[in-house]
Amino acid sequence: MKRIYARIFIIILLIISFLCLIPPLIPTITVTKGGENALLSHQHSVDYLIITSDLFIDDVQPLAIWKLQRGLIPAIITVENISSTYDGEDLAECIRNCVRQFYEERNTEWVVLAGGSSFIPTRSVKVGNAHVSCDQYYANLDNNWRLNNDGSVSINDYFDWEAEVYVGRLSADDNTQMRELVTRLINYEKNPPVGPWMKHALFGGAFARFNSDTNDNNVFDEEDAPEFDANRNHNWLKTDVFPTDWTSTLLAETEGLKTTDYHVDKPINESNVIEEINNGVGVGMFDAHGSTTEMFRMIFKTDSDNDSLFDYGLDRSSSTPIISTSSSFNTEGKNGFYFLCACSTGTFTSSRDCLSEYILRTVGIGCIASSGSAYYDSGWYNGEHGGWYTQGLSSRFWEQSFKEGNNHPGKAFIEAKLDYADDNLRLNGKREDTGKTLIQYNLMGDPEVPVWTTIPLQLEHTVLNANNKTILEVFSNNQPMSQVTTTLLNSTYYWRGITNNEGTVTLPVSSNDLNNLTLTISKINCLPYQEGVENTPTTIPEISYESPANSTPFPEIWLFIIIFLLIAKEKKKNNTCIS
Repeated sequence: MKRIYARIFIIILLIISFLCLIPPLIPTITVTKGGENALLSHQHSVDYLIITSDLFIDDVQPLAIWKLQRGLIPAIITVENISSTYDGEDLAECIRNCVRQFYEERNTEWVVLAGGSSFIPTRSVKVGNAHVSCDQYYANLDNNWRLNNDGSVSINDYFDWEAEVYVGRLSADDNTQMRELVTRLINYEKNPPVGPWMKHALFGGAFARFNSDTNDNNVFDEEDAPEFDANRNHNWLKTDVFPTDWTSTLLAETEGLKTTDYHVDKPINESNVIEEINNGVGVGMFDAHGSTTEMFRMIFKTDSDNDSLFDYGLDRSSSTPIISTSSSFNTEGKNGFYFLCACSTGTFTSSRDCLSEYILRTVGIGCIASSGSAYYDSGWYNGEHGGWYTQGLSSRFWEQSFKEGNNHPGKAFIEAKLDYADDNLRLNGKREDTGKTLIQYNLMGDPEVPVWTTIPLQLEHTVLNANNKTILEVFSNNQPMSQVTTTLLNSTYYWRGITNNEGTVTLPVSSNDLNNLTLTISKINCLPYQEGVENTPTTIPEISYESPANSTPFPEIWLFIIIFLLIAKEKKKNNTCIS
C-alpha cells in the first residue's frame, strides 16, 4: 500500500513539473513600489491602448515601446482585427465595444486613435440640425449614444461627461505622417530643446463681435449681444490661472476703429503669430473666428454715422488670417500644446486637413479644437466659474492643467468638461447648450503625453552592487528623487520599479546584467535617463520575467532531481522485494 501511495505521489510530482515547464499563457510583470512587491498580470492590465490600421503597425511600435519604458503597459490592436472580432452596427461601434472590453477587463486608461478618420472613423453626433465629429464617443462608455438612421448618434444625457478612458487622436493619412508624429512625440518627452520657451504662453485674442446698432438710433442695442474681445479673457488667464513664474505674450487688436481695452504686447497678425511660435511656445491659446483651415480676425473699418457702434449693412469690417494651414513654421523642436477657440478648426473629416491637424503635424504636441460652431461667451466675465461656452471650457482646461496639476491633456480635457457641466447644472439647471459646447471639441494628440509645465530637472543616478542585485540611487541637484519610475527592458525581459522616499530602488539583477538591458529612469517634469538603448527591441516584446543573465536554476530542475531520487529509491525497494 505504501508503494502505491509513493507511486501516486511521484505521478503527481511529474504532472506538476510538466505544468511548470509550460510557458504561462498570461505573463506577469514584477512591479516594485515603495519596497513592496506585487504581480501585475499583462493580460488583465493594459494602461495604454493604441488603435490603428494594419498600415501603421510598424510606425506606432516605437511609441508603444517608449511608453513601456516609462512604466505603462501598452497594447496595439488594429481596426481590421476589431472589425472581425467585435460586434457593432458599424466600425465606430465595434471600436467602442473593443475599448469598453479593454477598460472593463484590462483596466485601460489611455486610448490613442492612431490614424485619420479614413482609417479610424470618428462618430458623427447630431446636435440640433447640425452634425459634429466627436471622439468622446470612444471615451464615454456607459452613456446611451442612440444611433440615428443617418449614421449619426444623439447623446442621451448632456450632463454625463464622465470618461471611462482618456482619448486622443494621432491623425495621419500615410506612413510618413505617422512616423513623423510618433518621432516628434517621443522627442518631446525624451530629448526636447530645453529652454525658457517651455514656460512661455502665447495668447492670440481677436474681436468676435463689436457693440452694434441695428435700428439706426445711434444707441447700443441692449437686446443684442455685447462686444467680445478675447484679449480680456486672456489677460485674466495670464494673471489668475497661469503660474506666476511663466512668461507670456499677448497678441490683440490694435488696428481699426475699435481696439482692445486691455493689456497687449504685440498686434495680432499672422507675421507676429509665426514669429512667436518659431521662438518657442510651451502652450498657445488662440481665440478668433475660424473655418476648417484658418483662424482670422475681424477689423472695424468704417463708422458711417460716427456713433462708435457697428451698424450692420452700413459699416464695413474686414477679416484677415492670423494662422492657417498655409502658415510656414520652423520651431526647431520647440513644440507646444494649443487650444483653438474658433468654429470648425477641428473638422477633421473633410477631404483636406483641418487647422488642428496641421498644428499637430507642424508646431504642436497636441491641439484641442472644435468640429462645429464654437459658441462664444459674448458677455464673458471671470466670476466664480470662468464663464461659459468656448471661453468657459478653455478656461477650465487651463485651470485643470496648472491649478489642478493635470498636465496630461486627455485627463485635463475631460475634467474641464466635467467641471463645466457640473457648474452649469448647479447654476443654470439642465441646458442642452452644455452638450452643444462640449461635444464638438476633440483632442488631436496623445492624451497621456506629459506637457512640460516647468523647466525640467536632470535626473542623475549612482549604482551600488548588492550580491546578485543592484541598488540604484536617483537624485537631481544633489537631492534624492522619490516616485521615479525605473524600468529594465530587452526583447525577453521587463521589470518596473519606483524609487522610495530616499530616492533608491533595488533592481533584481546584478550590475553585469544591466549590460544586456535598457535602463530607463523617468518622472514627470524631469528629463528621462537611459542606458543600453542598443538593447531596446523594435517591437513590443513577448516578455518573460526570469533574470536575463546568471539566473538561478529554475525550481523545476530541483523538482526533477527530487522525482529522480524518489524513483530511484522506489526502484531499489522493488529490486529488494524481487530478490
